[in-house]
Amino acid sequence: KINERVQLEFRDIEIEYQLMAYLVRVHPQSCALVHKSWFGDGVLRDIFTVVNDVRVVPSKAALFRDIKKADLVDDEEIMRDALKDLYKVDLEPIEERGAQHLMDQVVDLYDSRRMLEGIAGIIGSLKKFNREKTKRILKHLSNPITVANSRDEGYYLEDYDQRLEIMSQREKRAEAAEEGSVGIPTGILQFDTLCGGILPKEFGVIAGTTGVGKTAGIVNFGIHAWMMGHNCLIVSGEMAKEELQFRIDMNLAAISGKKFRNAELEAEDYDKWDATIKRYTAMHGDNILYNVALHRNFTKDHIEEIIIRLQDDTGKKIEWLGVDYLNIMESTRSSGSDNSRDWA
Repeated sequence: KINERVQLEFRDIEIEYQLMAYLVRVHPQSCALVHKSWFGDGVLRDIFTVVNDVRVVPSKAALFRDIKKADLVDDEEIMRDALKDLYKVDLEPIEERGAQHLMDQVVDLYDSRRMLEGIAGIIGSLKKFNREKTKRILKHLSNPITVANSRDEGYYLEDYDQRLEIMSQREKRAEAAEEGSVGIPTGILQFDTLCGGILPKEFGVIAGTTGVGKTAGIVNFGIHAWMMGHNCLIVSGEMAKEELQFRIDMNLAAISGKKFRNAELEAEDYDKWDATIKRYTAMHGDNILYNVALHRNFTKDHIEEIIIRLQDDTGKKIEWLGVDYLNIMESTRSSGSDNSRDWA
């Protein structure tokens, strides 16, 4: 009875519907930042399960069909009414302000329910002198709320069909890509031939002492991916945005970096620079090459916020991310050591 009361009182159905409407109708990729248990409404949890699986914007009819196909419809009338309400939600204020505030409110309410249900469980177990259960509940409550969607975990044997589908997608990409790369090519032929480029969800690190070319490598990889038709984001914690963009100018226009740094551009350099921008605007203007400079204490959360906002604004998915300086990765040696490393 306590849990039922908590579920009813510590939730906001309007906010839950606003967030779900955003996920369904605007940006289903943001399901990666949400967990279905955050929704107090069982119907919304069922809808989330399907949207999180397909991660494309569906029509109302297609969504109902997919939910029914997944055998998640106990009452067709209730599900149809829920979908009707989702498609009535006014999305304009959400798109103007962003969906993060909705996620924060839904998480806060979920955490309140979780804490109160846990406290009720502790009281019940203490009444029965069950100390072990009390300890387990306390340990569970001390754990932070995390996002671990079912699509990111699974049983090895049962996921065989999923891996077949992934392999089919890789083969299609390889047929269309240069030199048979199944991922995003880096432009380094030997690496792309050996490793297949940068694969989806793959994380790579370039480590080295100052001045060996880590930033140049990141910029070159990003430019090549962009020129191959991919949407790219380059984040720097080392230099201002304009300095990062000057690096790109040097690369594309083949103008000496010294001329940019010392303001020694000549008339022919300006002509070359202008012609380069016009040429690449015509050739690759539809692809994203976005540059961001952040303070050196930035975290992955800052980057995720930028990606979500950028994808919301453009309607395009960021396929390649390069970060110059990862402050979450530090050398185990002291900063004064000759063997200390910077990271990119």
